[in-house]
Amino acid sequence: MPWDNEHKDWDYHKPLHRINSPCWMPGRARVSGEGYALGCRAPSDGEDDTVLDYFIFRKLMRTLPGWVAVHGEAETEVEGELYRSFQTWTDVPVWQWHQWYDWNFHVIPAPGYQYVRGLGNILPPPPDKDKHERFVGSPDAMECEWDCGAFAKTKGLRPNVGGMFSSDWAWPLTGQYAWIAGRWIYDCGHASSENKDPKQGQVGLMRTEIHPCKALASARWEAVNFPENGKRYVPAIQFMFFASEKGGYKNPNHLNASDYEFIVDLPRTGKAAPISSRIGATPEFPLNTVVLRTPHLLHKFDYSPFSGAAGDAASVVPVIEPILPDDPGTPPEQVKIKIPLSQVKSGDYFGVIVSLGWYDPDGSEARKVMHCQVKLDHLFKGSVDHDTFSEEWMIKIGVNGRWFTQYFDGVRNNTSLKLNAQVIDFWLSEDDFIYVSSHGAEMDLVGDFFERARNDRTLTLDDKVIDWDKDVVPWNQAKLWRLCRRMGWMMASTFKDENDPLGIIDPGHGRIGNKNQLQDVGNGVFLGNPIKLKSVKDSTLKYSLIAYSTEADDLSAELLESTFIVDYTLNFSVDVKRQQVP
Repeated sequence: MPWDNEHKDWDYHKPLHRINSPCWMPGRARVSGEGYALGCRAPSDGEDDTVLDYFIFRKLMRTLPGWVAVHGEAETEVEGELYRSFQTWTDVPVWQWHQWYDWNFHVIPAPGYQYVRGLGNILPPPPDKDKHERFVGSPDAMECEWDCGAFAKTKGLRPNVGGMFSSDWAWPLTGQYAWIAGRWIYDCGHASSENKDPKQGQVGLMRTEIHPCKALASARWEAVNFPENGKRYVPAIQFMFFASEKGGYKNPNHLNASDYEFIVDLPRTGKAAPISSRIGATPEFPLNTVVLRTPHLLHKFDYSPFSGAAGDAASVVPVIEPILPDDPGTPPEQVKIKIPLSQVKSGDYFGVIVSLGWYDPDGSEARKVMHCQVKLDHLFKGSVDHDTFSEEWMIKIGVNGRWFTQYFDGVRNNTSLKLNAQVIDFWLSEDDFIYVSSHGAEMDLVGDFFERARNDRTLTLDDKVIDWDKDVVPWNQAKLWRLCRRMGWMMASTFKDENDPLGIIDPGHGRIGNKNQLQDVGNGVFLGNPIKLKSVKDSTLKYSLIAYSTEADDLSAELLESTFIVDYTLNFSVDVKRQQVP
């Protein structure tokens, strides 16, 4: 079967595909990266009358504006494998730029979407091998960023930390396949060169991003309890779709501007599709009834993780259409799912998790299922100094789409940090995997600035709140220079004290990089990520995953990683028991 705008083959690692997309253009060339021509600005656009002007204030010109639309195009889409998925450690903390930290999706675009990654999406020259071995990012990926403080508020957590930390949003991890829509932009803050005058040589290029995002779709394999199967869990696919009118510095198009259609793969079953049905009466129901003798597709819609959605957004019902196979004796392997967002009349955002699995009267599917419990035990901090004295850590941990965050104060080298997350409980098929991610930030003065009240970090000029479109985007050099200085003095307390990135743990990355690989390092402690359930079987095992030291490159803000310096280790246990089926 071709992989195009209407079809896809069944693929365990790529279980969804956007179809009928107006942005799928396999023949289109990659865009140029020439952001200066569209309104990006360089430090040379500022003045240098004083030492502060030259060394500090002029650099802020790169954020005025921070992003410009690619050739005026509004909503654009991209899909592909997530090379990385994490909440960033730092950002420009002024309210109009960021309400909270962005979530960064590093997408390797699939065929038909490769043009969205522009010619400016390049990594800087290789780092110093004596200090850093590699980049955390990939030259084949592009960033899609979403301000976690814009689209959902959370209770019981630090301000605006993000809805994915307060309930199970099935928020995708590194290695998963995802589709994203949003504003297609050039990032003005990361030019390959600050030269913008063609007469002086090669002009710097900017990388393209989707920023801010408007919608996200992903899928995970997970066993689900459907009411039709009693108390038994059966293998299933969970398709997650989330969209929001609020994305950050510039809100996306209206939530109900369009519908979206996807192909989603189903769990494979060895049972035959129905050939005929038996008709007969029952004592409970005297009229003729159809008795299903073979599996039929079950579904469940879960809106509860996104219960903060306003208006009638939660009443939108996805449309599911099975794709009939060529062989009538086999069950379907895929469905089409339509998200009819055009039906939304009010509401800021919409989210749903669609679960799909098979009716299983004889328990043959249920016998494939294993009950998994992951207990996050502790972090062990190494000897990397992120700050002069004790440190403040904000750690984020993801397990199969469930994310947790915890704050530590007074962190010192060579100590254990107890994790207070509850036992993470879920069910998987024996052919599935446990995926674990971890990242975070050592919080400094930028972090303190982010936690100020909105009014205390809103940029004003002449006692008027600065508006992005009216004040930042238009070219008025005198006003922009005043604005640049105003921002500089406003953020003066953060000078040379940005948050530091903590090491990243991700499936498929690290010193043990081959997927499905599991290594016993002694005393019942194992390394390996993702964890294949067939390698665990019915047992409880301890795991220890390594996060290596990372550092941000000054010019590009790309993360560099040293795989010979351990930042911290994540220690947890996995308990697996096969579901008992009579």
